[in-house]
Amino acid sequence: MIRVVTDSVVEPVSISEIAQHLNIDTDVLTAKTPYLEMLQVAARQYIEAEAHISLTTQTIEETIEPHLYPSGAVFALQKLPLIAITKVEVYDKDENEWYEHTIVGGSITIERSIYPNRITIHDLSLDVPTHIKVTYTAGYGATADDVPALIKWTILSLISYMDQHKALSDPNAMKTLLQWIAPYRNHYQRVRT
Repeated sequence: MIRVVTDSVVEPVSISEIAQHLNIDTDVLTAKTPYLEMLQVAARQYIEAEAHISLTTQTIEETIEPHLYPSGAVFALQKLPLIAITKVEVYDKDENEWYEHTIVGGSITIERSIYPNRITIHDLSLDVPTHIKVTYTAGYGATADDVPALIKWTILSLISYMDQHKALSDPNAMKTLLQWIAPYRNHYQRVRT
């Protein structure tokens, strides 16, 4: 299970970029800003959900069930790209509570060269199936400039489609738009399956 603890504080595309893309005149921009902000967030969230990525920096809390991972303490993280591991907690079934697993140098290895990114927790005993909660930061960076241009263009195209159709009613049109983020999504799916 994934929970976004701290959402992005900056959107990958600005309201002025959206207004320019949609050819909205500056004299009506103020009246349309709340609507454009809603499209801005909805398009980002849609792209993030489809591609299993965080576009700008987010703090993620992911609960992992180790019995789903026969290889031991090697886990694939679901939101990418991984920036850093903040905290690892292990659920103690006997105590019925979470306790923090101390992270010391070398106790966790991060594999960023493959998708999805994987972490190995070296000093974790998994004799009894339990749950592990990993808190981490993910994203391309803290600013909109860190997001790949192709993803930003896809967000603008999705916003344009949402504005024109007022609903996501044509699944074929959505598939066409999502082809642009396929390189990001396919890396994830290829390794996961």
